[in-house]
Amino acid sequence: PRFLPDGVHFLFAQGFPENMAFVGPLNSEKAMEIAKATSFLEYTPPGYVIYVRERTLLAQPFDAKTRRLMGDAIPVAEHVPLTIDTASAEFSVSQSGVLAYRSGDPVSRLVWLDREGQELGTVGAPAGYIDLRLSRDGQRLAAETIEPRCGSTNLWIHDLTRGISKQFTSGRGTENHPVW
Repeated sequence: PRFLPDGVHFLFAQGFPENMAFVGPLNSEKAMEIAKATSFLEYTPPGYVIYVRERTLLAQPFDAKTRRLMGDAIPVAEHVPLTIDTASAEFSVSQSGVLAYRSGDPVSRLVWLDREGQELGTVGAPAGYIDLRLSRDGQRLAAETIEPRCGSTNLWIHDLTRGISKQFTSGRGTENHPVW
């Protein structure tokens, strides 16, 4: 949750995997839906709410007194990384309006190197690899990969001897930290 200037109302996102943005008061369980968002929301003076929807960072005019969005959301940046199950995204905004964000698709290659750093070969296709674990016998590699379009993660198993890669989990949530 992120508080509005009155210190009583706050913004929050809820509803995995397609989060909705709400504003609610501390002294009541009633919350009002204000927008569709896939990340947390930040309020910044003089009156904007900053959030991510489908990996696009948006700024939308917001009246803190009436607690309502006004007008259309303005795209600020594309390809902003997010973690869908926690509604966290790679941005922050200060109360003076300074905005910091990270953008870009998290795509990398899995590469075998010799002791001198020379490339010997690759494993699987380029993807958003996050967490890797070799099996004890060194024959397989489990890899957590992020889906750039929505931020969900799944596990893949790469058979290193046969050169075959297969998706092990499938879902719109977060499947992470493989362990053999």
